[in-house]
Amino acid sequence: MGHNVPKMMKYMKHDATIGFSSLSTAECEIPTYDKNEEVLIQIKATSCNRADLLQSAGKYPPPKGVTDIIGLECSGYLVDP
Repeated sequence: MGHNVPKMMKYMKHDATIGFSSLSTAECEIPTYDKNEEVLIQIKATSCNRADLLQSAGKYPPPKGVTDIIGLECSGYLVDP
């Protein structure tokens, strides 16, 4: 990754056993990504939609090899194209 890319990020997490009110933020290392096929985005805004909640409940699994961090919709700018 580029020299300006932080090692940690905040993300949105959801505990499906509690319900919608269980949305919170946590911190983790930035997932690795394939620079030939993916980009890294500095997110400025995101949302949680029905697909995110279904994914968290195990009813809409992410594609194989993709992070299970919820947040299918976002807006921001490229960090390390």
